[in-house]
Amino acid sequence: MPLIAQSSSFSTVGEFIELKYPSIDYIVSHSELERTSQELLLKVFPNWDSADLLWEQCTDGITNKLMKCTHKPSNTHVLIRAYGKSSELLIDRNQELIVNLFL
Repeated sequence: MPLIAQSSSFSTVGEFIELKYPSIDYIVSHSELERTSQELLLKVFPNWDSADLLWEQCTDGITNKLMKCTHKPSNTHVLIRAYGKSSELLIDRNQELIVNLFL
């Protein structure tokens, strides 16, 4: 178990993640990747204007689809990943989230 969970008042790593990093229940659609990515991004950053966003689809993934968004006024970059169909059968998404948070 990661040290952060052992040294805190949280009983599980999952509880720590849920309280520290709120989540949004939203599906980014492969067939409408840019539109649904933009909807999600504007939920996360409600003060951003869609006219200030520059979108680029990354094409190197095998099963996932990736969209890179640049907020032009702040030069902030965000990567949105839509998981490939049934890829959760091979990859434990909870474990992947834990690893990414501690990198």
